[in-house]
Amino acid sequence: MVVLVGHSHGGAVITNAAASDPDVKAVVYLAALVLDTGETFVALPAPTREVPTAAVDGTTGVDRYLAPDVFRARFTDGLCPETVAVLVSRPGAAAHLTQEADHGTR
Repeated sequence: MVVLVGHSHGGAVITNAAASDPDVKAVVYLAALVLDTGETFVALPAPTREVPTAAVDGTTGVDRYLAPDVFRARFTDGLCPETVAVLVSRPGAAAHLTQEADHGTR
């Protein structure tokens, strides 16, 4: 038996994982985002900025950043300002932010 636990936008990740794996018997959301089927994380109202990326092998992509004030308000309650400053500077992977939720039909 597999139980998935997700916090914050990890809730969106475990929702899709649970829908595609028959061994998952339960999901636990801890202050987590649960998307409706077809909804994406970046489609939710939250200002973002995109920064193009390029790897040494020539592949390209996009890093997405939440606006710092939105990130602070949604994800860093109670953290010291120094820790928040470090976290705000880190990008999110575009793939999981744009993947549509799929609750499956199991």
